[in-house]
Amino acid sequence: MTKRPTRNEQAAQLFGEIVDTIVSGGFDLVDVLRKGFHACGLAGWTEAQSWFQKELQGHPAGADLPDYRRNLPG
Repeated sequence: MTKRPTRNEQAAQLFGEIVDTIVSGGFDLVDVLRKGFHACGLAGWTEAQSWFQKELQGHPAGADLPDYRRNLPG
């Protein structure tokens, strides 16, 4: 009988896939962010998962934006 991977093992596998995808180039950023969101959920990393959600769906109106999101054109 095959042992089912734990949630942390599944998260680690997803993070590995994300790294491989980014290193290979020509990736879909939305897909990478979605996988990161899912991996953080599996690992129970709510703060990191929240970061992925904001990057996917946008920051709430009136929220303080992180430095890397300030003064961007468009």
